[in-house]
Amino acid sequence: MPFPSTGCQTCRQRRIKCDGELPRCQRCQKSKRTCSGTRAEPGCSLIHLENSYASGATKRPRGPRSTRTVESIPQLPSTDLETRATTYYYNHHLHAIEDSLDIMRTVADDFLTVWKFRPDCEILSLAGSCMALAVFSRTQSHPPAAVEASLKYERLLRSTHQEILSLNAENIDTCLIAIFFMGRYEGAVFSPEDDNPKVPIIFAMRSFRHHEGAISVLKHWKECQSHRSAPTDVIKHTRRGLIRSALLRNAPVPDWLMEGSLFGEHGLELEYDRIHTRIANLRHRLGTLLCGKPRLSQESCSIAEEFNTEAKELDKSLQQWKKHLPTEWNYQRHTLPVLRPCPSQNFYSSVVYSYANPAYGAVWCKYFATRMLINSTRLQILAFIEPSPIHSTNQQKSQALSHMRKMGNGLASSIPFCFERFSVTQNPESSDDVSITLNIHEDIKPYNASLVLWPLTIATSIGSVERELRLWFRSELARVGKITGFGIAECANTPSWPINKLGFDKS
Repeated sequence: MPFPSTGCQTCRQRRIKCDGELPRCQRCQKSKRTCSGTRAEPGCSLIHLENSYASGATKRPRGPRSTRTVESIPQLPSTDLETRATTYYYNHHLHAIEDSLDIMRTVADDFLTVWKFRPDCEILSLAGSCMALAVFSRTQSHPPAAVEASLKYERLLRSTHQEILSLNAENIDTCLIAIFFMGRYEGAVFSPEDDNPKVPIIFAMRSFRHHEGAISVLKHWKECQSHRSAPTDVIKHTRRGLIRSALLRNAPVPDWLMEGSLFGEHGLELEYDRIHTRIANLRHRLGTLLCGKPRLSQESCSIAEEFNTEAKELDKSLQQWKKHLPTEWNYQRHTLPVLRPCPSQNFYSSVVYSYANPAYGAVWCKYFATRMLINSTRLQILAFIEPSPIHSTNQQKSQALSHMRKMGNGLASSIPFCFERFSVTQNPESSDDVSITLNIHEDIKPYNASLVLWPLTIATSIGSVERELRLWFRSELARVGKITGFGIAECANTPSWPINKLGFDKS
């Protein structure tokens, strides 16, 4: 049999046909073999096609390589290190769980699909390598990878800047992916030890500069390209990220960005999106109105009343949205068979929720966290409305607090299943007979951890959550940061957290 000239190195060595899938071929995956990556020709790994330096065709120029120093640190050749980092990142951090739902997807989930059709794109290769090396360095405690990541980042900045100068329908996705990964890189390399307790993390997040860049690119598409080309998944998911960014910064959502259907949202996703954008704008208007004042004027109280009415409507809309979720996404309530000390690292209480799939659990986590956010907003509105003999806010406050507790407990009960800390086996002869198996000694998969990154960010950023539960959420978010290599999230247990700079939302 002739030696195959294409495919991954593993298949070539075994002299079998490779299907050429990225980041590893399906033959290797099904056979549980280590896949060394697809190769376009003998000795040329696809992940090194971004330029002649990485492929070995041209020697790298000598000279200063970085402001960081790695003296006395043993280093592997950069190509070997990059291969290891990229393979690790693609297999463990970009490998979506089965039945992954679009409502939970981000630009990171689009990367491999886009890159598969543009394997020679320098910017995409730089973006993937930059992020892979940064995450590999952080999660595997490998400092040389951080140095290589910084070099890739610097080149990615320059290349993306040049590409943006000539935006067109062909490179919009490429630029948005590059900007997304540059923002993620800034979040990944942020270290808890860099944090100054006197300065809120929100002011130290350099990734927000990239968010502004993404807004500019997206606006260009909306004004110059949208009438000629339909929105892609990258465009849709970029907008989702920008709505989250607005929430974190207490910034308004621009009018041209408000309607999700123009950016590809539809169905359940569009219904949720419209609620989400309204929450962001409500909180921005509320923050502007209050401005840290202990009490409001009569006129402002009237406006706050309108805000309270809108917040109640949004909470009802969320509850209505929940009713539209498919029944197979619903959860089952269980009590752990063995009484464990709670809260613990894996369980807040003995009550846990199970789902047919962790992806469904992630949707419910998003729902629980969003309702926590809107009811927390209601509490802050009610706290500033001047009570009167004929108008008491006590009942409304109690109602909002009750919703907060219920949603917080629902989120805490769902996270263990999303992390696959336990599994449920149903007795086929009895629907009421189930057995629960704990998996607390298994490593949490990075992709599973990333599913609850946003819900935990919300839950830890609002001050009206009960202290014990909030501390547990912060501990879990810090653990997610460590697992995913996201340095910002690792800061969840530091004094500067929460990252939300709304003064009326801090405890």
